[in-house]
Amino acid sequence: MLTYINYYLITGFVWLVLHEIYLNGKLDNGLRFRLLVFWPVTVVAWIIGFVAAFIEAFNNDKEL
Repeated sequence: MLTYINYYLITGFVWLVLHEIYLNGKLDNGLRFRLLVFWPVTVVAWIIGFVAAFIEAFNNDKEL
């Protein structure tokens, strides 16, 4: 059980660092905490957005 919690927090930390680098350190502590703890929500939202954009691009190519 503790191993899974460690993996969860390590993945959240990596996700947090990626956002920190992308936003050049403009995160406040509340957003840092949310990125660390609730990273699955943002990862799933990112994946859904990527898939939706891919499908939309594919559908737009068919109309040409």
